[in-house]
Amino acid sequence: MRHTHAHVAVVLGFILLSSSMWTTAEGWFFSGSSRSSSSSRPSTRVSGNSRRQSFPSHSSRNTFNSRLSALGSRNPLSTSSRSSSFNLRNPLSTSDSMAPSLNLRNPSSTSNSFSSFTLKHPLPGSGRTSLINSRDLFSRSSRRHHSSISVPRVKPKTSGDIGNLNPTGASAATARSDGLSYTGVRASRQMASNDLSRINNYKSNIIKAARNYNMDPAVVAGIISRESRGGVALSSTGTGDHGNGFGLMQVDKRHHSTKGGPYSVDHLNQGTKIVADNLKAVKAMHPNWSPDQQLQGAIAAYNFGVDDVRSLKGLDRGSTHDDYSNDVVARAKFFRENGFSKE
Repeated sequence: MRHTHAHVAVVLGFILLSSSMWTTAEGWFFSGSSRSSSSSRPSTRVSGNSRRQSFPSHSSRNTFNSRLSALGSRNPLSTSSRSSSFNLRNPLSTSDSMAPSLNLRNPSSTSNSFSSFTLKHPLPGSGRTSLINSRDLFSRSSRRHHSSISVPRVKPKTSGDIGNLNPTGASAATARSDGLSYTGVRASRQMASNDLSRINNYKSNIIKAARNYNMDPAVVAGIISRESRGGVALSSTGTGDHGNGFGLMQVDKRHHSTKGGPYSVDHLNQGTKIVADNLKAVKAMHPNWSPDQQLQGAIAAYNFGVDDVRSLKGLDRGSTHDDYSNDVVARAKFFRENGFSKE
């Protein structure tokens, strides 16, 4: 008889202990704890932008609903349109206002906005809370990571190619500056060759400026050769053209507020930007020209302004020595062959 009573006591104790453990496990889940328990409680899976949620069977919904009511939360199973979300708080927090919480929308809603949830968490020491939305955690650009995938920016290709142009080269008046008895492309290339060693001193900055504005560095070098002969034609203050031109690219002080020193990268950026801006204007004025022709028009405009870029025939008429763009393009071709590549 004593053995029988002992057995009964052990069985009753086991039943009571199991019931207590089940109640504790349910309390942990429905109070927002991270512990896991039985298969009858709801499970939430997040995949990309969508969230799929399965709920307990009908036999256990009363327990589920009563525990949500005890938490002061909305019932996600309600058919009322006002009960479209519920809130799970962390019972371990000592402050209701600062308790981390999870807000889930009701997936039974017909609204497309159900596929998100909000995490509310305290900011330590600030007395405030912060909200994180699942749309931020799983953006379309990155379905696996919090941060978006960074796609490097690719600059558009340079408009126009001097390699496709057939310049006539320097005029006799321009060729005489180097004491040459011949003209044309040959004279332009010779003058560019005479300037090469000086212009190489600024090669890295020329390439930087050209890249900044999607311009061919050979074009920038060709302009420097024509305008200042690589700097040798400048005064001690970095000016030329009776004081009106400034720096290697001879930016006209009468029309521009100069930037940087006469040999600086800031100056080269300014001069290159002027060419790039000219190119945009010429494209708008002459949309039927080929990109190569538009580029040559922008080079001509660097000397006498966009308004004088009127026609392809006689393009340089009115420029210095009536040969500006044809001379610069011929020089630029030489510089491309000697290290000033656009690649």
